[in-house]
Formats: sequence, structure tokens, C-alpha cells
Amino acid sequence: MLIVGAGACARDLLAMLEMNGAGEDFVFYDDFTPNQVDFLYKKYTILKNKTHAKNYFNKNKKYAVAIGKPNLRYEMMQQFDALGGEFISLISRDAQIGLHSTISDRGVIIMHGNIITNEVSIGEGSLINMRCTLGHFCKIGRYCVLAPGVFASTSSIGDFSLLGIGVIVKPEVNIGKNVIVGAGAVVTRDVPDNWIVAGNPAVKIGEQEPVKQ
Repeated sequence: MLIVGAGACARDLLAMLEMNGAGEDFVFYDDFTPNQVDFLYKKYTILKNKTHAKNYFNKNKKYAVAIGKPNLRYEMMQQFDALGGEFISLISRDAQIGLHSTISDRGVIIMHGNIITNEVSIGEGSLINMRCTLGHFCKIGRYCVLAPGVFASTSSIGDFSLLGIGVIVKPEVNIGKNVIVGAGAVVTRDVPDNWIVAGNPAVKIGEQEPVKQ
């Protein structure tokens, strides 16, 4: 399997896969980092151009995106789908996931220590980092990134939004698309698209450009 990225997020994903007991050979991809080494941990090959990635897909089409920025996750999906790859989901064996009406789309990563109850939906390409809790009726959009320790229940989080470490989203609060919520924030009311918020309670501290899709 090819893992797009070779930075911190990719290293955490590798740890999860190894804890899962995955016996598969992994190859990483990074054409961005200057002077990138040829092997991660002196063991796993790091590919550095799209031609090599396309050739790799001739023998194994599966790939995952291990990048912690929502828009880049989406861009990489577009590029590696176009190369012929198959965008897959990866779920830790120790994640506790409800059995009733809980669904996730393709390309979702659910790391270890997560608690996801019944009637939760997670959109395409989203990353749920370690030790998050998602309660019933929680809806996570496409290409969202939840940092470790996020808590949300009966809430919705729009496409391309990023929630920092330890964010708490109060019940029935709706977070718009392309929102950034700073680490440790407590979100007590709805957040419009493209806002950047932080604090307890969370307040607007800026805006960002809409995501181009």
C-alpha cells in the first residue's frame, strides 16, 4: 500500500498499522520535502515523483492520504485517483465503533483510541485522530481533520474543517465548511463557513479563503 505523505501524520499512521499487526509492505510518497531521505526508518521506500507512484499502482493500487491539512487531503485524492490508485479507509482495531447506522465513506482514517457511537456519519477522506469521542447523531463532512482529543455529539462539522487538539463542540452546534477551530476551544454556538475561531467560549479571530473544489 502507498501512503501519501512521510511526515508526522504518516508516521502516526504507520504506528497504528503496525499495532494492527498489518503484514503488508508499505511505500510512502513525498515530493515536497527538500532533501527527503530515500527510506523512512531505513526500511520503507519513499517515492518522490508521480511516475514512480503510477508504476507502483501497477502492482498495488491501494493508497491512503496521511496529511493533516483538509485541502491537501482533497488535492492528493484527486491526483492519486487520476494515477489509477484506489483510495481506501484505514481503521484502528482498538477504535470502538457503534454497530447501528454508523457509516463512513471511502478514504477515512480512524486512529487508535477513538470512541464513535451509533448513528454517526463520517464523510469521504476525513481523518479522525487519536482519542476522539463522537457521540450519536454526529455528522462529520468530507475531508475534515479532527486532532487528538476532540469531543462532539449531536453536532455537525462541515467539509474541509479542521478542529485542533482537545476541542469540545457542544451538542446541537453546527460548524460550517472550511472552518478552523483552535486547540482547546469550546464551541458553544454555530460557526459560519470559512471562519477561524478559538477560545472558551470560541469566538471569531479571523477568516480564510473558501476552498476551491
